[in-house]
Amino acid sequence: MVINIKALLPVALGFFLGCSVSFTIIFSSSLGVNIPLDESSAFTMSAKSNSDGSSRIGEGDLRHDDHVRSDSSLQEDEQSTGTHEDRAHARKLPIDENTTRDTHDDVQFQKETAVVISTHLIPSHPSLSLLLEVLDSVRTYLVGLPEKCPVFITVDGIREKYGEGKEDKLFLSADKSNREKYDSYIRALHRHFKDEDNVKILIAGKNIGLAENLRRVVENLHPSTKYMYLMQHDLPFAKEINHTAIVKTANEHPEINMVRFNQKRIMGHPCKSVPEINANGIFLKKGAKWSDQNQFARVSHYVNDIFPILSHHNFPEMVMKDKSLSNCTYYGPYYYAKGYGGPWYKHTDATERYGSKLAERVKRGELDVSALSHGNLKEMRRAGVNITELHEIAKTHK
Repeated sequence: MVINIKALLPVALGFFLGCSVSFTIIFSSSLGVNIPLDESSAFTMSAKSNSDGSSRIGEGDLRHDDHVRSDSSLQEDEQSTGTHEDRAHARKLPIDENTTRDTHDDVQFQKETAVVISTHLIPSHPSLSLLLEVLDSVRTYLVGLPEKCPVFITVDGIREKYGEGKEDKLFLSADKSNREKYDSYIRALHRHFKDEDNVKILIAGKNIGLAENLRRVVENLHPSTKYMYLMQHDLPFAKEINHTAIVKTANEHPEINMVRFNQKRIMGHPCKSVPEINANGIFLKKGAKWSDQNQFARVSHYVNDIFPILSHHNFPEMVMKDKSLSNCTYYGPYYYAKGYGGPWYKHTDATERYGSKLAERVKRGELDVSALSHGNLKEMRRAGVNITELHEIAKTHK
Protein backbone atom coordinates (compact mmCIF):
# COMPACT_ATOMS: atom_id res chain seq x y z
CA MET A 1 0.00 0.00 0.00
CA VAL A 2 1.05 3.64 -0.32
CA ILE A 3 1.10 6.00 2.64
CA ASN A 4 1.27 9.75 2.08
CA ILE A 5 3.50 11.08 4.83
CA LYS A 6 2.23 14.65 4.39
CA ALA A 7 -1.32 13.55 5.13
CA LEU A 8 -0.30 11.68 8.29
CA LEU A 9 2.07 14.30 9.68
CA PRO A 10 -0.48 16.05 11.93
CA VAL A 11 -1.50 12.69 13.39
CA ALA A 12 2.12 11.67 13.95
CA LEU A 13 2.89 14.93 15.71
CA GLY A 14 -0.09 14.38 18.00
CA PHE A 15 1.21 11.00 19.07
CA PHE A 16 4.72 12.29 19.74
CA LEU A 17 3.83 15.56 21.46
CA GLY A 18 6.18 16.10 24.37
CA CYS A 19 9.20 14.51 22.76
CA SER A 20 11.58 15.21 19.91
CA VAL A 21 11.71 12.90 16.92
CA SER A 22 15.15 11.87 15.69
CA PHE A 23 15.58 10.59 12.14
CA THR A 24 18.70 9.33 10.43
CA ILE A 25 17.66 7.93 7.04
CA ILE A 26 16.08 10.41 4.63
CA PHE A 27 14.37 9.08 1.52
CA SER A 28 13.30 12.48 0.21
CA SER A 29 13.55 16.02 1.47
CA SER A 30 9.86 16.61 0.80
CA LEU A 31 7.08 15.57 3.16
CA GLY A 32 4.86 15.33 0.10
CA VAL A 33 6.60 12.20 -1.21
CA ASN A 34 4.68 8.91 -1.24
CA ILE A 35 6.77 6.13 0.28
CA PRO A 36 5.39 2.66 -0.59
CA LEU A 37 5.27 0.23 2.29
CA ASP A 38 4.27 -3.40 2.48
CA GLU A 39 3.29 -5.67 5.35
CA SER A 40 6.92 -6.43 6.17
CA SER A 41 8.07 -2.80 6.08
CA ALA A 42 8.45 -0.40 8.97
CA PHE A 43 10.09 2.79 10.12
CA THR A 44 11.06 3.33 13.74
CA MET A 45 11.41 6.73 15.37
CA SER A 46 13.46 7.41 18.47
CA ALA A 47 11.98 9.91 20.91
CA LYS A 48 14.11 11.96 23.27
CA SER A 49 12.76 14.31 25.91
CA ASN A 50 14.29 17.74 26.38
CA SER A 51 16.29 18.27 29.53
CA ASP A 52 13.77 20.90 30.66
CA GLY A 53 10.82 18.58 30.01
CA SER A 54 9.51 20.72 27.18
CA SER A 55 8.52 19.37 23.81
CA ARG A 56 10.15 20.10 20.46
CA ILE A 57 10.51 18.49 17.08
CA GLY A 58 13.96 17.28 16.07
CA GLU A 59 15.94 17.81 12.86
CA GLY A 60 13.79 15.65 10.64
CA ASP A 61 15.78 12.50 9.87
CA LEU A 62 14.00 9.24 9.23
CA ARG A 63 15.30 6.22 11.13
CA HIS A 64 15.00 3.13 8.99
CA ASP A 65 14.76 -0.38 10.38
CA ASP A 66 16.64 -2.39 7.77
CA HIS A 67 15.90 -5.66 9.56
CA VAL A 68 12.23 -5.49 8.58
CA ARG A 69 12.35 -3.51 5.33
CA SER A 70 11.85 -5.78 2.32
CA ASP A 71 13.77 -5.89 -0.96
CA SER A 72 10.64 -5.18 -2.98
CA SER A 73 9.82 -2.01 -1.07
CA LEU A 74 13.38 -0.77 -1.47
CA GLN A 75 13.02 -1.14 -5.21
CA GLU A 76 9.71 0.73 -5.08
CA ASP A 77 11.37 3.56 -3.17
CA GLU A 78 13.85 3.94 -5.98
CA GLN A 79 11.00 4.97 -8.26
CA SER A 80 9.15 7.27 -5.86
CA THR A 81 11.09 10.54 -5.55
CA GLY A 82 9.42 13.87 -6.37
CA THR A 83 10.96 16.56 -8.55
CA HIS A 84 12.89 19.53 -7.22
CA GLU A 85 9.81 21.73 -7.63
CA ASP A 86 7.81 19.32 -5.45
CA ARG A 87 10.24 19.54 -2.57
CA ALA A 88 9.97 22.24 0.07
CA HIS A 89 13.22 24.13 0.63
CA ALA A 90 14.42 24.21 4.21
CA ARG A 91 16.60 27.17 3.25
CA LYS A 92 14.97 29.90 1.17
CA LEU A 93 16.88 31.67 -1.57
CA PRO A 94 18.76 33.82 -0.89
CA ILE A 95 19.99 33.24 2.66
CA ASP A 96 22.14 35.36 4.91
CA GLU A 97 24.46 33.38 7.13
CA ASN A 98 24.45 36.25 9.65
CA THR A 99 20.77 35.64 10.48
CA THR A 100 19.76 34.23 13.86
CA ARG A 101 21.48 30.94 14.68
CA ASP A 102 21.80 28.67 17.66
CA THR A 103 23.96 30.53 20.16
CA HIS A 104 25.14 27.44 22.05
CA ASP A 105 28.92 27.42 21.48
CA ASP A 106 29.26 23.64 21.47
CA VAL A 107 26.45 23.20 18.95
CA GLN A 108 27.96 25.85 16.70
CA PHE A 109 31.39 24.24 16.92
CA GLN A 110 30.12 20.72 16.20
CA LYS A 111 27.76 21.71 13.39
CA GLU A 112 29.56 24.69 11.82
CA THR A 113 31.04 22.45 9.10
CA ALA A 114 29.38 19.44 7.47
CA VAL A 115 30.99 16.70 5.38
CA VAL A 116 29.14 15.60 2.25
CA ILE A 117 30.09 12.40 0.40
CA SER A 118 28.25 11.73 -2.86
CA THR A 119 27.75 8.11 -3.93
CA HIS A 120 25.98 6.15 -6.66
CA LEU A 121 25.93 2.52 -7.79
CA ILE A 122 29.39 1.18 -8.62
CA PRO A 123 30.75 -2.30 -9.52
CA SER A 124 32.18 -2.95 -6.04
CA HIS A 125 28.83 -2.50 -4.26
CA PRO A 126 27.46 -3.62 -1.86
CA SER A 127 30.94 -3.29 -0.34
CA LEU A 128 31.43 -0.05 1.62
CA SER A 129 35.22 -0.19 1.40
CA LEU A 130 35.74 2.79 -0.93
CA LEU A 131 33.25 4.96 0.94
CA LEU A 132 34.81 4.11 4.30
CA GLU A 133 38.26 4.93 2.91
CA VAL A 134 36.99 8.42 2.12
CA LEU A 135 35.35 8.81 5.54
CA ASP A 136 38.48 7.55 7.30
CA SER A 137 40.56 10.09 5.35
CA VAL A 138 38.28 12.88 6.58
CA ARG A 139 38.78 11.82 10.19
CA THR A 140 42.52 11.35 9.70
CA TYR A 141 43.58 14.32 7.59
CA LEU A 142 41.16 17.19 8.34
CA VAL A 143 42.97 18.41 11.44
CA GLY A 144 40.63 20.13 13.90
CA LEU A 145 37.37 18.91 12.38
CA PRO A 146 34.96 18.08 15.25
CA GLU A 147 34.58 14.35 15.78
CA LYS A 148 30.78 14.60 15.72
CA CYS A 149 30.46 16.99 12.79
CA PRO A 150 27.44 16.32 10.54
CA VAL A 151 28.16 13.78 7.79
CA PHE A 152 25.81 13.43 4.82
CA ILE A 153 26.06 10.45 2.48
CA THR A 154 23.98 10.87 -0.66
CA VAL A 155 22.89 7.84 -2.70
CA ASP A 156 21.81 8.69 -6.23
CA GLY A 157 19.34 6.38 -7.95
CA ILE A 158 20.24 4.09 -10.84
CA ARG A 159 19.97 5.70 -14.23
CA GLU A 160 17.32 3.87 -16.26
CA LYS A 161 18.98 4.35 -19.64
CA TYR A 162 22.22 5.73 -20.99
CA GLY A 163 23.06 7.00 -24.44
CA GLU A 164 24.51 4.93 -27.24
CA GLY A 165 28.07 6.27 -27.00
CA LYS A 166 30.96 4.02 -26.01
CA GLU A 167 31.53 5.92 -22.78
CA ASP A 168 27.88 5.42 -21.78
CA LYS A 169 28.30 1.64 -21.92
CA LEU A 170 30.81 1.79 -19.08
CA PHE A 171 28.15 2.84 -16.53
CA LEU A 172 25.85 0.45 -14.67
CA SER A 173 22.25 0.49 -15.87
CA ALA A 174 19.03 -0.51 -14.10
CA ASP A 175 18.88 -4.24 -14.80
CA LYS A 176 17.77 -6.77 -12.17
CA SER A 177 21.29 -7.63 -11.01
CA ASN A 178 22.26 -4.00 -10.51
CA ARG A 179 19.02 -3.23 -8.66
CA GLU A 180 19.78 -6.05 -6.24
CA LYS A 181 23.30 -4.71 -5.80
CA TYR A 182 21.90 -1.20 -5.18
CA ASP A 183 19.41 -2.48 -2.57
CA SER A 184 22.13 -4.46 -0.81
CA TYR A 185 24.33 -1.37 -0.72
CA ILE A 186 21.57 0.65 0.96
CA ARG A 187 21.03 -2.06 3.57
CA ALA A 188 24.79 -2.18 4.22
CA LEU A 189 24.79 1.59 4.79
CA HIS A 190 21.91 1.27 7.28
CA ARG A 191 23.67 -1.45 9.25
CA HIS A 192 27.05 0.25 9.34
CA PHE A 193 25.89 3.69 10.44
CA LYS A 194 22.86 2.78 12.58
CA ASP A 195 24.59 3.89 15.79
CA GLU A 196 26.20 7.07 14.43
CA ASP A 197 23.71 9.88 15.09
CA ASN A 198 25.76 12.48 13.21
CA VAL A 199 25.62 10.50 9.93
CA LYS A 200 22.62 11.06 7.68
CA ILE A 201 21.96 9.00 4.55
CA LEU A 202 19.98 10.71 1.80
CA ILE A 203 18.57 8.25 -0.73
CA ALA A 204 17.45 9.95 -3.93
CA GLY A 205 15.15 7.14 -5.03
CA LYS A 206 15.80 7.79 -8.71
CA ASN A 207 18.67 9.22 -10.73
CA ILE A 208 18.69 12.98 -10.08
CA GLY A 209 22.37 13.84 -10.56
CA LEU A 210 25.03 15.46 -8.39
CA ALA A 211 23.58 19.00 -8.37
CA GLU A 212 20.16 17.86 -7.15
CA ASN A 213 21.68 15.62 -4.48
CA LEU A 214 23.67 18.59 -3.18
CA ARG A 215 20.49 20.68 -3.06
CA ARG A 216 18.90 18.00 -0.92
CA VAL A 217 21.84 18.09 1.49
CA VAL A 218 21.53 21.85 1.90
CA GLU A 219 17.80 21.48 2.57
CA ASN A 220 18.65 19.21 5.51
CA LEU A 221 21.53 21.15 7.05
CA HIS A 222 21.34 22.43 10.60
CA PRO A 223 20.89 26.25 10.77
CA SER A 224 24.32 26.53 12.43
CA THR A 225 26.11 24.95 9.46
CA LYS A 226 28.00 27.61 7.50
CA TYR A 227 30.49 25.45 5.60
CA MET A 228 30.70 22.04 3.97
CA TYR A 229 33.36 19.76 2.55
CA LEU A 230 32.09 18.33 -0.73
CA MET A 231 33.62 14.97 -1.62
CA GLN A 232 32.88 11.87 -3.70
CA HIS A 233 33.09 8.18 -2.83
CA ASP A 234 36.41 7.65 -4.63
CA LEU A 235 38.33 10.80 -3.66
CA PRO A 236 39.92 10.27 -0.22
CA PHE A 237 42.23 12.91 1.21
CA ALA A 238 45.89 11.91 1.21
CA LYS A 239 47.63 14.62 3.29
CA GLU A 240 46.95 16.61 6.45
CA ILE A 241 44.86 19.75 5.96
CA ASN A 242 44.47 22.43 8.64
CA HIS A 243 40.69 22.57 9.01
CA THR A 244 40.86 24.85 12.04
CA ALA A 245 42.85 27.44 10.09
CA ILE A 246 40.59 27.21 7.04
CA VAL A 247 37.43 27.91 9.08
CA LYS A 248 39.06 30.71 11.06
CA THR A 249 40.32 32.33 7.87
CA ALA A 250 36.94 31.96 6.15
CA ASN A 251 35.25 33.59 9.13
CA GLU A 252 37.69 36.49 8.91
CA HIS A 253 37.50 36.82 5.11
CA PRO A 254 33.92 36.80 3.76
CA GLU A 255 35.30 36.90 0.21
CA ILE A 256 36.38 33.25 0.62
CA ASN A 257 33.50 31.25 -0.86
CA MET A 258 35.42 28.12 -1.74
CA VAL A 259 38.76 26.46 -1.07
CA ARG A 260 39.98 23.81 -3.53
CA PHE A 261 42.52 21.10 -2.81
CA ASN A 262 44.75 20.45 -5.77
CA GLN A 263 45.17 16.93 -7.13
CA LYS A 264 48.27 17.99 -9.04
CA ARG A 265 51.54 19.26 -7.68
CA ILE A 266 51.06 22.79 -8.99
CA MET A 267 47.84 24.70 -9.66
CA GLY A 268 46.95 25.97 -13.12
CA HIS A 269 45.11 29.11 -14.25
CA PRO A 270 45.81 31.53 -11.37
CA CYS A 271 43.47 34.49 -10.95
CA LYS A 272 46.16 37.16 -11.01
CA SER A 273 43.92 40.13 -10.19
CA VAL A 274 43.10 38.87 -6.67
CA PRO A 275 45.69 39.17 -3.87
CA GLU A 276 46.76 36.09 -1.95
CA ILE A 277 45.57 35.50 1.61
CA ASN A 278 48.16 34.68 4.25
CA ALA A 279 46.43 34.09 7.57
CA ASN A 280 46.41 31.71 10.53
CA GLY A 281 49.37 29.76 9.18
CA ILE A 282 47.87 28.93 5.77
CA PHE A 283 48.28 30.48 2.33
CA LEU A 284 45.39 30.77 -0.14
CA LYS A 285 45.66 31.79 -3.78
CA LYS A 286 42.73 32.49 -6.10
CA GLY A 287 42.46 30.30 -9.19
CA ALA A 288 40.22 30.28 -12.27
CA LYS A 289 39.72 26.52 -12.54
CA TRP A 290 36.52 25.15 -10.94
CA SER A 291 35.96 21.49 -10.10
CA ASP A 292 33.31 19.25 -8.49
CA GLN A 293 36.08 17.42 -6.67
CA ASN A 294 37.22 17.90 -3.07
CA GLN A 295 36.43 21.39 -1.84
CA PHE A 296 35.54 23.41 1.23
CA ALA A 297 32.62 25.70 0.44
CA ARG A 298 30.47 28.33 2.07
CA VAL A 299 26.85 27.09 2.17
CA SER A 300 25.45 30.51 1.28
CA HIS A 301 27.63 30.57 -1.87
CA TYR A 302 25.96 27.41 -3.16
CA VAL A 303 22.50 28.62 -2.21
CA ASN A 304 22.81 32.17 -3.55
CA ASP A 305 25.27 31.86 -6.43
CA ILE A 306 25.53 28.27 -7.71
CA PHE A 307 22.18 26.49 -7.36
CA PRO A 308 20.20 29.24 -9.13
CA ILE A 309 22.19 28.78 -12.35
CA LEU A 310 22.24 24.97 -12.41
CA SER A 311 19.67 22.87 -14.21
CA HIS A 312 18.42 19.83 -12.31
CA HIS A 313 20.69 17.21 -13.90
CA ASN A 314 23.85 19.27 -14.23
CA PHE A 315 27.13 18.37 -12.71
CA PRO A 316 27.95 21.76 -11.15
CA GLU A 317 31.33 21.65 -12.90
CA MET A 318 29.68 21.69 -16.33
CA VAL A 319 28.37 25.19 -15.68
CA MET A 320 30.76 26.57 -13.09
CA LYS A 321 34.03 25.94 -14.94
CA ASP A 322 33.03 28.47 -17.63
CA LYS A 323 31.70 30.92 -15.04
CA SER A 324 34.96 30.70 -13.14
CA LEU A 325 37.13 31.17 -16.22
CA SER A 326 35.15 34.23 -17.33
CA ASN A 327 34.88 35.77 -13.85
CA CYS A 328 37.53 34.27 -11.62
CA THR A 329 37.44 37.29 -9.30
CA TYR A 330 34.05 36.19 -7.99
CA TYR A 331 33.53 32.54 -8.95
CA GLY A 332 37.11 31.30 -8.83
CA PRO A 333 38.03 29.10 -5.85
CA TYR A 334 40.94 29.79 -3.54
CA TYR A 335 43.57 27.06 -3.62
CA TYR A 336 44.85 25.61 -0.36
CA ALA A 337 48.61 26.16 0.06
CA LYS A 338 48.44 28.43 -3.01
CA GLY A 339 47.92 25.35 -5.18
CA TYR A 340 51.25 23.75 -4.22
CA GLY A 341 52.08 20.65 -2.22
CA GLY A 342 49.59 18.37 -3.93
CA PRO A 343 48.16 15.94 -4.51
CA TRP A 344 45.99 16.56 -1.44
CA TYR A 345 43.67 13.69 -2.39
CA LYS A 346 43.73 10.70 -4.70
CA HIS A 347 41.34 9.04 -7.15
CA THR A 348 40.49 5.40 -6.49
CA ASP A 349 38.19 5.04 -9.56
CA ALA A 350 35.01 3.72 -7.96
CA THR A 351 33.26 3.47 -11.33
CA GLU A 352 36.10 1.30 -12.70
CA ARG A 353 36.18 3.20 -15.99
CA TYR A 354 39.92 3.68 -16.25
CA GLY A 355 43.14 1.71 -16.67
CA SER A 356 43.61 -1.62 -14.93
CA LYS A 357 40.23 -1.54 -13.14
CA LEU A 358 38.44 -1.23 -16.47
CA ALA A 359 40.52 -4.09 -17.87
CA GLU A 360 39.44 -6.31 -14.96
CA ARG A 361 35.77 -5.68 -15.81
CA VAL A 362 36.45 -6.89 -19.36
CA LYS A 363 38.28 -9.96 -18.05
CA ARG A 364 35.34 -10.82 -15.80
CA GLY A 365 32.99 -10.62 -18.76
CA GLU A 366 31.08 -7.61 -17.40
CA LEU A 367 31.97 -5.48 -20.43
CA ASP A 368 32.50 -6.30 -24.08
CA VAL A 369 35.85 -5.14 -25.41
CA SER A 370 33.97 -3.31 -28.18
CA ALA A 371 32.73 -0.85 -25.55
CA LEU A 372 36.26 0.48 -25.08
CA SER A 373 37.25 3.71 -26.78
CA HIS A 374 40.67 4.59 -28.14
CA GLY A 375 41.19 6.68 -25.00
CA ASN A 376 40.30 3.74 -22.77
CA LEU A 377 42.84 1.50 -24.51
CA LYS A 378 45.49 4.20 -24.31
CA GLU A 379 44.98 4.54 -20.54
CA MET A 380 45.17 0.76 -20.16
CA ARG A 381 48.49 0.60 -22.00
CA ARG A 382 49.79 3.38 -19.76
CA ALA A 383 48.71 1.31 -16.75
CA GLY A 384 50.63 -1.72 -18.07
CA VAL A 385 47.66 -3.72 -19.41
CA ASN A 386 48.46 -6.20 -22.21
CA ILE A 387 45.81 -5.27 -24.79
CA THR A 388 46.41 -8.33 -26.99
CA GLU A 389 45.90 -10.62 -24.01
CA LEU A 390 42.79 -8.65 -23.03
CA HIS A 391 41.23 -9.25 -26.46
CA GLU A 392 41.95 -12.98 -26.19
CA ILE A 393 40.34 -13.21 -22.75
CA ALA A 394 37.32 -11.23 -23.97
CA LYS A 395 36.71 -13.82 -26.71
CA THR A 396 36.15 -16.52 -24.10
CA HIS A 397 33.08 -14.65 -22.80
CA LYS A 398 31.29 -14.58 -26.16
